[in-house]
Amino acid sequence: MSWELPANIVIPLLIAITCLGIFLILKLTKDKTRNISRLRLFIQIIVIPIMFLGLFIGPFNTPLWQPMGTSPRSLLFGADFFGTQFPDGLTVPFMACYYSNGRTVTCGLWQLQAYIFPYFNYANGYDAIYSIAGIEKIAMVIALLIGASVLFGKAFCGWICPFGLYMDVLTRIRKAFHFKRFHISDNSNAKIAQLRYIALAAALILSVVLSSYAIFGTEFITGTTPAGPTGQSGYSGALNEPFCIVCPMRPLCILAECSVGLMKFSYIADIASVSPFWVSSFLCLITKSYNTNYHNNISPNAQTYFLQNLPLRRTNLTI
Repeated sequence: MSWELPANIVIPLLIAITCLGIFLILKLTKDKTRNISRLRLFIQIIVIPIMFLGLFIGPFNTPLWQPMGTSPRSLLFGADFFGTQFPDGLTVPFMACYYSNGRTVTCGLWQLQAYIFPYFNYANGYDAIYSIAGIEKIAMVIALLIGASVLFGKAFCGWICPFGLYMDVLTRIRKAFHFKRFHISDNSNAKIAQLRYIALAAALILSVVLSSYAIFGTEFITGTTPAGPTGQSGYSGALNEPFCIVCPMRPLCILAECSVGLMKFSYIADIASVSPFWVSSFLCLITKSYNTNYHNNISPNAQTYFLQNLPLRRTNLTI
């Protein structure tokens, strides 16, 4: 399934819808509290097509990415401007899942993990070439994240992050069906909230441990010498970007795109045994969409390429 539309129509249309929606909400809603709530929901919804603009304007059916589905791998803002120094495009401080198709921006947490391991000092990425060292890439990510945080504060989490929309939808469903909410004390809630920082710290520390050979010149764990996209195996092939393995946005985005035919269920299921896509693969397998004959439908060269290049990186589609 694809709906390739001209960029010169889609982009102005999105701008017009955004401006008109904001105007109508501010003009017609009298209650200030409801006004803010509706405006926030509208912004969250309109951000989705902007963040996945490639799913609307293509190009579709690119031979390189056909084993994954009809949609383009990515359409990254800023990739042309940054070039090989920063080929993964504009960094954002919210969950813009790297593993889904059609992205225009890149999750800063994914970049921090990937630039520590396996790309701290390895130039050849998955369809990307890095011309600067890992510490420089990490510095650029941190600078962009700090700049965005200073300018917009927590607005990214509450108003832009698609996971916030998902949580709000669940809340509306709970209220509509009068499901009881599990209540905990404010003190317990504050303590639980700190777990997010522990999870982030653990993911970054694990990335440093995996990248110990590149950073410190010795392997803390045997089998973690980075070898680029065609040479990763063992721990290095299964644990790169560790937070992404458990991030809820990964299966949500992939399942959503698979459900409308923009990614292939069969492809995601096929790579379950060779990559940390296990969460997403589980969702595909329980829908009984695993295709045992899938590999017979693509060429041996394509099979070899994709098995050696997981997780897949962006293609050279930029605007």
